[in-house]
Amino acid sequence: MAASERVFKLLDTPAQITSPEAPRPFPKDPAPVEFDHVWFAYKGEDWVLRDVSFRVAPGETIAVVGHTGAGKTTLTNLLLRFYDVQRGAIRIGGVDIRSFALEDLRHYFGIVLQDRICSAERWLQYPAGLRRDRGRRVVDAAAK
Repeated sequence: MAASERVFKLLDTPAQITSPEAPRPFPKDPAPVEFDHVWFAYKGEDWVLRDVSFRVAPGETIAVVGHTGAGKTTLTNLLLRFYDVQRGAIRIGGVDIRSFALEDLRHYFGIVLQDRICSAERWLQYPAGLRRDRGRRVVDAAAK
């Protein structure tokens, strides 16, 4: 019962990020995405991102890699305006994303989460201590 109350309380919380009253039209043609001196903290000034700048040209593919807590997911959350930047700006086609309707902005993006995939071979290696020389007998013995 307490869990459902927390869920309903969360659902009743008004959205803090909203579309502007007079949104700009989203670019119809492919446009560059630019993070321009972006700073962001979830709490106070405990910065997750500090002065991050990069540009992705139309048709260009990038990969964002890093340790847990490095800010990879935060970049996506900011680009889709689940949060707003505290300093700097994110632009698409030269237009600050805060100028677009949320529905328009989010319509053009997809998120691929970093699921860990374990192959059948890897499942066989774990009981053997990741050592191929232990072979199938160790795996079979562990399974019994």
